[in-house]
Amino acid sequence: SRAPGAQQVLPELEQLPVAPPLSSAERSLHRHSSRGERTSPQTEPRLESSQNDTLPRMVPLCQFADSYIVAQAGEELLLIDQHALHERIRFERLRYDDQTWAPQSRLEPLQLQLSRIEAERLQGARERIEEVGFGLEQDGDDWLLTAQPAVVPAERLEDFFADLVQDLGDEDRHLSTVETLRDHIAFMQSCRGAVKANEELSLPEMRRLLEDMANIANPWACVHGRPTALRVSIDELDRHFGRHG
Repeated sequence: SRAPGAQQVLPELEQLPVAPPLSSAERSLHRHSSRGERTSPQTEPRLESSQNDTLPRMVPLCQFADSYIVAQAGEELLLIDQHALHERIRFERLRYDDQTWAPQSRLEPLQLQLSRIEAERLQGARERIEEVGFGLEQDGDDWLLTAQPAVVPAERLEDFFADLVQDLGDEDRHLSTVETLRDHIAFMQSCRGAVKANEELSLPEMRRLLEDMANIANPWACVHGRPTALRVSIDELDRHFGRHG
């Protein structure tokens, strides 16, 4: 049986909004998180230019359930979704760095294996695909990929481009402009390399994520607008434990 008062743990938190479930389109996008190797936050370039002066220094205390970072930030306790945060950090780094969209020429063109429908889809989107850094050549019914933007690693290019062509056919994604296409590609790549839930992090990795978190304009929301962290103030804890007298 439940101990007396156990149901009253931090009642103030019950008033906080609960993130809505992922839409079907967002669940589809998250299929990318299981592809590709996870990238350690310590090996990535730092987000140097601080965009957020409101955050106090954050100190990682531990990891909970191999999914959440427990940290102290001034007089607040933070419970941070490690995947959502790393995904957001990677998106900010990739999306807004002009160098990530520079075309990288291939020594040998990659012949694409496309169905008739996929070829028609690629033809319709060719101009904006080339504007984000891909190089395309058409030889009769054959399509060749001659370059890719720096944001896409060459060793993952074939699978990545196949996913992109598939997503171009989804009208719900609204990939009809260069800007939305860049958003989509940056998200695909940020999701693939982000640390996952149920994954153990070292203390230096947690510390690095928190350092980069302080350099994001809006560190409290993931790419989809869902919260990256739960914030509990010392005042809430004191009231719960009866320290206000």
